[in-house]
Amino acid sequence: MPARKRIVKTSSQGKGATALVYDKVVGKILFICNPETTIPVRDSLRERFPKCHVSTSPDILVEANTAGISKAAAVTDACAAPDEPAYTTAIGDTADDLSMLETAGTGIVMGNAVPQVREKANFVCATSDEDEGCRKLFEDAPST
Repeated sequence: MPARKRIVKTSSQGKGATALVYDKVVGKILFICNPETTIPVRDSLRERFPKCHVSTSPDILVEANTAGISKAAAVTDACAAPDEPAYTTAIGDTADDLSMLETAGTGIVMGNAVPQVREKANFVCATSDEDEGCRKLFEDAPST
C-alpha cells in the first residue's frame, strides 16, 4: 500500500523544537543550516536519534527521516519482487542518495557529485548543471 504524502510546514525562527506541530505524524524534517554547522547538526541528530535516517545534501541541508524512510526504502518499496532492486537504476549526486545507490543494481552519479557518492557509481554522466544531464549516457547504452 503506497504511503500518503502529506506535508506539514513549520518554520522556526529562534523557537527551536517548540515550534513543531505535535499532533501531526512527521516522517521527515529538513533542516536548513549555515554551511559550517551542517555536519555538526547531522552528527548531533544521529547521536540523539539513532533509529532515524539522517543525511546531508548540498552543503546547507540536513534531512532527518523516521526509521525505515529513506531513498533505499523507496527503491525497495517500488519493486514488486524482493530481488527487483538488483535490476533497478538510481541516479544521484549528494550524500542523501547513498543508500539508494547502494540498493539499486546500477548507480549513476552526476559529474559534480560529492566524492563519497562518486565512489558508489557504476557510471558517471555530465554534471547536473549541464542541459545534457544523463541523456547521453542513456542514448549510448546498449539495448537489452
